[in-house]
Amino acid sequence: MTGSPNPEKVYNDYIIKRKSKAETIELLVTLLEGTDNADTIIKVLDIFDRLEVRSKQLFKILENLLISDDNPLIRSAAARIILKYFLKEVLSPIEWTIQHEQSSAVLKTLIKSFEKVDNQYTQTLKNELLRSIFGVVQEEIQFFLKLDALIEDYMELNVDFYKDFQTDDIKDVIRGKAVYAIKLGHVIGLNLTGWTMSVYSFAVGSKAKSHKNIADCIKYLPRSIENLKHLQILDLSDCSALRRLPKVLCNLKELRVLNLENCHMLKKLPSDIGNLHSLEVLNLGMCFNLNALPDSLCNLQNLKELKYRGDWTFMPLSSIPDNIGNLQNLEILELISCKNIISLPESIGNLHALETLDLSYCKNLRSLPESLNNLTSLKKLALTGCKSLKSFPESLSRFANLEILR
Repeated sequence: MTGSPNPEKVYNDYIIKRKSKAETIELLVTLLEGTDNADTIIKVLDIFDRLEVRSKQLFKILENLLISDDNPLIRSAAARIILKYFLKEVLSPIEWTIQHEQSSAVLKTLIKSFEKVDNQYTQTLKNELLRSIFGVVQEEIQFFLKLDALIEDYMELNVDFYKDFQTDDIKDVIRGKAVYAIKLGHVIGLNLTGWTMSVYSFAVGSKAKSHKNIADCIKYLPRSIENLKHLQILDLSDCSALRRLPKVLCNLKELRVLNLENCHMLKKLPSDIGNLHSLEVLNLGMCFNLNALPDSLCNLQNLKELKYRGDWTFMPLSSIPDNIGNLQNLEILELISCKNIISLPESIGNLHALETLDLSYCKNLRSLPESLNNLTSLKKLALTGCKSLKSFPESLSRFANLEILR
């Protein structure tokens, strides 16, 4: 609409009393109906909010924008004003939006608006909305809301990615084919590494679109992960920005697999990791800023696999807990490229279930403990690249089924 007034100028004319409120509203409605510019539309809606307009005419305009406009930012603005001023009239358009809306920008606006209007009706709508998005019980929804907040700089996310990446088969999570597995409304498997989302520019009216992995956005996990009390599989591999794990992670009593491979920025594990009594697999491959393992790790009586891989250019793991022999069910122990390890604790000989011991490229490892003679289940001993190792227990050569790689 060429030559139409700027919304702010129209509002200023009202402020300095050049125009009445009725004249201002009429001008703004005319301006709104005559433009398809997203920036202008959002500014007009903001001024309607400032003017506290509650007319039936405005409600019809907002309802139409909420249901039919292509721009999620416009739909968000419309939803916010509808819930603020037209709560009694809100039933039809809001319920329609809950059932059909795909923009998380709009749905986030609805959720925040519901929280400001505290009554039974809006609470019911909020719960219905959250369940339709995430598919899990109310307590566990909080984790996804907090996770979503970590990436809120990317204003427009297609909500379908929650639904598309759900599964009822935990094997799909392990294989990276799904982000989370649900059983009876509870998350039992979570794999953030494969969660790719469509990202739109934050700029109003922008059409720019790209793809980004959630793994690249996560510097820490929300504490509300402790709400996922039935979680069995947690795959955080390739979360290269992850700096720490919350202590409450150790409250997940059913957790069986924790994959932290390629979490390059992770510097330490929670001191209470030994409380994860169901843990069977702990993968620390390429966590090359992790230079120590907490002693409590040796309380993991069900642990079967412990994998660590360092890097030549960093200061990787420098020691192994002396009581590592307490891991009575450990079958695989990989300590690869640990250039600062000089020796292994004698207690390693207590790992009677151990089948694979990989010490490849521990270039400063000088000797192996005599207690290795007790590892009667050992089938593979990898010593490739152990340049400082001059000898190893002679009795190992008597193990008929043992493969030694040097």
